Amino acid sequence: MSAYIVGDETIDKIVSHFVVNDFVALKVNDETKAGRKLLNLNIDSTEQRYPDNHFLSPEERKERVKNYSFKRSDCSLIRAYKALQCFLYQSCEGNCEKRKIFKYLSSKQHSWAYEIVDKLPEYEKAEWG
Repeated sequence: MSAYIVGDETIDKIVSHFVVNDFVALKVNDETKAGRKLLNLNIDSTEQRYPDNHFLSPEERKERVKNYSFKRSDCSLIRAYKALQCFLYQSCEGNCEKRKIFKYLSSKQHSWAYEIVDKLPEYEKAEWG
């Protein structure tokens, strides 16, 4: 498996679909701080996957995270869901998938999938039982 640092656009798609409870769970009070938490997790994962090949020096990492600024994405929930799938895949190395933030985002992925399916016309038409 390989890993890479996702682009800001990927994080923006995910955070654009966060609601108040997500910010509480992540212990942040705005979208930029939420995005920075995601970015830190992703960078940690990439560094754990490639311990001998630091993509960013400590100074570059600090600047990269500091320079992240949330930009609202008007993408659909389906596109946000796919961005979250990509993000989780790129952020599961080493101990990262055992962290609370990863587990929370993984549960978010499942709730978004349920929300997407629940709105499908085919689901509405399907018989119960």
